[in-house]
Amino acid sequence: MDNINHLLVVFTAYVIAAGSPGPSTLRIMGVAMNHGRQAGLALAAGVISGSLFWGLSAATGVSALLARYAEALIVLKILGGLYLLYLAVRAPEAR
Repeated sequence: MDNINHLLVVFTAYVIAAGSPGPSTLRIMGVAMNHGRQAGLALAAGVISGSLFWGLSAATGVSALLARYAEALIVLKILGGLYLLYLAVRAPEAR
């Protein structure tokens, strides 16, 4: 009986957390209202793909791999920085 009470508490917390909009949801709604449905769907697809990436990374143990091979983490950081620079260079062209 005690386990069911714990399960109900966890389930209630999950329902409350899942029902409350987070920053991504609010941003998607804002973009959809200001720029249309297509832009909102594109942003939602990006949010979903990012969440899937992090979920798959956690599930496959990428963090354990990066902890074992520090050089791989350095390479990943450099590649991420180069990608951010690429986005920064392309940003003025998008306007």
